[in-house]
Amino acid sequence: MQQQINDLLQQSQLIAKEVRCNNWDTVQVLAEQRQKSLEQFFSQKISSEIAPQVVKMTNEILAMDKLLVNFIENEKTTTFKSFSELKHQNKANKSYQSVALMS
Repeated sequence: MQQQINDLLQQSQLIAKEVRCNNWDTVQVLAEQRQKSLEQFFSQKISSEIAPQVVKMTNEILAMDKLLVNFIENEKTTTFKSFSELKHQNKANKSYQSVALMS
């Protein structure tokens, strides 16, 4: 069971790495794999001896996922700002071209 805990934490770390690299297709595949691994893990009986490690693992995964959500939200905001700036630049270019064609 300890190996499964280590594997789940490793899967979460790999997801985090791929998120930071913007490898969204890989993130989706890894997240689906981790979900299956989590379901399989929690379908087993968890002994009281290992329960503290399971709680620690769960808290670590939740903390990593929270950081990833914050990272993604920041990336989304940055991307939206860049897109908005491009739209304004495009509009300014069109205005300039219209004026240039009038001359």
